[in-house]
Amino acid sequence: MVERIVQLIPDRSAPIADVGSGASVLIDELLSRGYSSLFAVDLSGEALERTKSRLTDPQHSVTFKVVSALDIRFDLPLALWHDRALFHFFIEPADIAEYRLRVRESLSANGYVVISTFAEDGPEQCSGLPVARYSSEELAHVFADDFSVVDSWRSIHRTPWDSEQRFVTVILRRT
Repeated sequence: MVERIVQLIPDRSAPIADVGSGASVLIDELLSRGYSSLFAVDLSGEALERTKSRLTDPQHSVTFKVVSALDIRFDLPLALWHDRALFHFFIEPADIAEYRLRVRESLSANGYVVISTFAEDGPEQCSGLPVARYSSEELAHVFADDFSVVDSWRSIHRTPWDSEQRFVTVILRRT
């Protein structure tokens, strides 16, 4: 994913948020490529602490926010909002609408949102919770009022338990 982000956002000073970041290494990879305005957002402070502990440069340029994606506010417009495997947990129409609003309000004009979620033939639950599943067309339709499709693809994620989870990813640009 980091290569796609580098292609979309060549300006290393552009603000990028990894929403639902958990202990993902995306932040580490972006830092290693010289990005200097990064936000790691998650409900789990413990997961974000694991990311912090991996960062070797004490002067790193990452802002950690322990907050729900439905409540997040940024002080500056983002160039890119990245979400791998968070959006599919929002199954209520009001939560989906609020998420879409947070994305729209957070992004700069022509900013990007990259969302990976369970595909229509993916799992029906994750961590014991129900999830929504999407085709790339259905996921793009959720954001159609404010975004245009840049790209989409399907992928298979192999879990630590050696099972397969089918995902769909869409890249959308704010219009």
